[in-house]
Amino acid sequence: MKKLIIVLMLSSAFACKETSGGKRSELELSIEQSMDRNADSLLSKKEFNSVSIGVYKNGKTFTKHFSELDKGKGNTPNDSTIYEIASLIAI
Repeated sequence: MKKLIIVLMLSSAFACKETSGGKRSELELSIEQSMDRNADSLLSKKEFNSVSIGVYKNGKTFTKHFSELDKGKGNTPNDSTIYEIASLIAI
């Protein structure tokens, strides 16, 4: 059974960055869809203002940021934003 490691960094914004470049495979599209679903689930809880998700799979790194650091202030985080982190491993 393949393992997929998802790192959730609590606090972030909008852009998706796939660092390997080029056309995306079905696996890469599946990873992005999973990131979107998990972010939506977390952001539906009042405890979360924003979420950043990073995935490392088959030598490729994907990051995506959702929402704002402070609601209504337009301060969207990026890859340089510093915040507390929590990690989950999905098997």
